Amino acid sequence: MKKHVIVGLAVTAGIVSLMSWNPLNAEKEKMNTEKEIVPEQVVLYTIYKGEYEKLGVAIGQLFATAGQHGLFPTGDLTCAYLNNPEICGTQHALTEIRLPVPAEALSKAGTLGPYTDIKKIPALKVITAIKPIGQESPEQAIIALYETLRQENLMALEGFYEVILENGQTGNYTQMKSKLCLAYALAE
Repeated sequence: MKKHVIVGLAVTAGIVSLMSWNPLNAEKEKMNTEKEIVPEQVVLYTIYKGEYEKLGVAIGQLFATAGQHGLFPTGDLTCAYLNNPEICGTQHALTEIRLPVPAEALSKAGTLGPYTDIKKIPALKVITAIKPIGQESPEQAIIALYETLRQENLMALEGFYEVILENGQTGNYTQMKSKLCLAYALAE
């Protein structure tokens, strides 16, 4: 297990094709979930609007911004999906791309522009599910995350994240193994 557990999208090449998801169309096979703790971190982030297939350009721009400001990544790139393209349309899909950076980077917060900035994310409890290689869509993993929330009387704190565990450089989502994660708290 890595020293720091962070969810995200580890993309070294550029374009990653993430499929739109709709829980109503998911396969019925049950997926296992686990709970983990993501430690507090400082991230350089940007908000990307558009099709997942073009996400690689925004990721490249975020890495370029990091380089221009002397910020070196300290962990895995994270993508937090802020809405559902099945509802809003793929051209309006919002993704927050996060790149962990050293804590000193907080001194640059508020200086990078309206959609790119630096912030601290607190430690989070997350539920995780694995999307295996060969599966076209993360639908089953997403359903497993939300089903665990329901069964354990938990509430989601934000949308889910994804980290590509294997084959991220291929750009072929079906050939990637990924971990989907959802931050939670006890429902009151």
